[in-house]
Amino acid sequence: MVTLGFSVLRSDLSLTCCYMSHRSIFDIRFEVGTIITAKVNPGLKLLIMRYFEGIYYCAIVGNAGSKLLTYRENDFIAPDDEN
Repeated sequence: MVTLGFSVLRSDLSLTCCYMSHRSIFDIRFEVGTIITAKVNPGLKLLIMRYFEGIYYCAIVGNAGSKLLTYRENDFIAPDDEN
């Protein structure tokens, strides 16, 4: 055991349990370049520009000057579910 001031820390504890596991690039459900829609506004077409640590960064199709919008995977309507 390691003692620091008033706190006692165990030196053999694994801190990896405290971090969220992120998917690798091979586990991404929607690839960069996919046109998709979000559940909150199904009429708005989005282009996936980037994926990083569980966040998809999307641009609005037809509005090149807009800021990127951020979504998680469960915020999208899957392309095969769209009418």
